Amino acid sequence: LRQNIHQIEESLQLLQLNQAQVSGEIKHEIELALTSANHFLRQQQDALKVQLAALFQDDSEPLSEIRTRCETLLQTAQNTISRDFTLRFAELESTLCRVLTDVIRPIEQQVKMELSESGFRPGFHFPVFHGVVPHFNTRQLFSEVISRQEATDEQSTRLGVVRETFSRWLNQPDWGRGNEKSPTETVDYSVLQRALSAEVDLYCQQMAKVLAEQVDESVTAGMNTFFAEFASCLTELQTRLRESLALRQQNESVVRLMQQQLQQTVMTHGWIYTDAQLLRDDIQTLFTAERY
Repeated sequence: LRQNIHQIEESLQLLQLNQAQVSGEIKHEIELALTSANHFLRQQQDALKVQLAALFQDDSEPLSEIRTRCETLLQTAQNTISRDFTLRFAELESTLCRVLTDVIRPIEQQVKMELSESGFRPGFHFPVFHGVVPHFNTRQLFSEVISRQEATDEQSTRLGVVRETFSRWLNQPDWGRGNEKSPTETVDYSVLQRALSAEVDLYCQQMAKVLAEQVDESVTAGMNTFFAEFASCLTELQTRLRESLALRQQNESVVRLMQQQLQQTVMTHGWIYTDAQLLRDDIQTLFTAERY
């Protein structure tokens, strides 16, 4: 028991040493994952800008059609980015778990049964792309750009009449389809294209920021929980061994006392047996003397 207790003390010291060493490897794996993810994000960002520019090449294209295509394009890109990042960081979870498992393997081999019985399992959980992920809002973006341009046109022409916003009538099914009785307004597609490009840039910046923050938060929590739970398992095991040792020491004193009592009993029994033999011999001697 003393040997096992000392071995666990050494394992706790080794765990602290490995914790400092493994932090560098964990950091390296995270840097690789984030670098790869940011590279993929930049590729998607550049591809989106090229595709958006292609959508605005035809000035005669109805705005409603352009908006529909933009919504489809951005939604597809958003789904692609989220799906790719989910797969990347599921793989990162497995990699980090493997790194931590390698750290505790020398210790686990020494106390494998006890750790298995305690139910300890290393693991990371990244809450990435759930709830706080930014999203493209193409419909709102179109409405804001059109409203801003409408306000600019009103100031430049200094008209005193109140006009309906573009967002109200651009959604009509017959908009721009030869209704000659309806007033016609024009939208500067270059302004709209620049606004969409800025929205793509902002989205990618937010994704990169959210990504780094959530990974840092998840890894920090995972590392702290991992080493705290593992150290707790070893400490609990050490405590049980100390209790067993204390109980055995208490029992040893009782057993030692019983052994002493048993030895005294055996000695007393020997003395009684010897005295009985001597007494028997004396009685036989007396009977023999009386006969003669």
